[in-house]
Amino acid sequence: MELIAALWIVPIIGLLIIETNENNSLKILGIAILDAYLMITIGTSSGIDFSFLTPILGLMFLPLLIYYFLSFIITGTFLTTTFKVSAKVRKFMDYVTIVFLSLLMLYQSYNLRLWSGFNSDNTWNDAAGVAMQLFLETINLIAKFMGALGGT
Repeated sequence: MELIAALWIVPIIGLLIIETNENNSLKILGIAILDAYLMITIGTSSGIDFSFLTPILGLMFLPLLIYYFLSFIITGTFLTTTFKVSAKVRKFMDYVTIVFLSLLMLYQSYNLRLWSGFNSDNTWNDAAGVAMQLFLETINLIAKFMGALGGT
């Protein structure tokens, strides 16, 4: 299922890169990948207990859910918000989404480290599922960086 989602998201990222300045797109891509790498590395190897992020992520998710759900109802897509929202509000929501996705990656990689210790039945299916979830979050992070920094 995650593979199907990845296959339709990648062309959208390609279109975003085509529509923006290529130099900015490459910088944004590098920043997003570095952010994802740092969050996953810190979450899996730092030894810090990131369980305190649970209520923070819950509180951050609610306004994002409302904003993007309204966007979907009005425009029919989650990628653009063409309804009566100023560019500053769209940019602010992109930044909030970037922070949310970064913290979510940190929390999920921390949980991954915990679950690997509890579950001795580590299978390739579980590893592939987790890898695809982190990949999709990285793709979403790239899209939000492009929206916030690329001027789309």
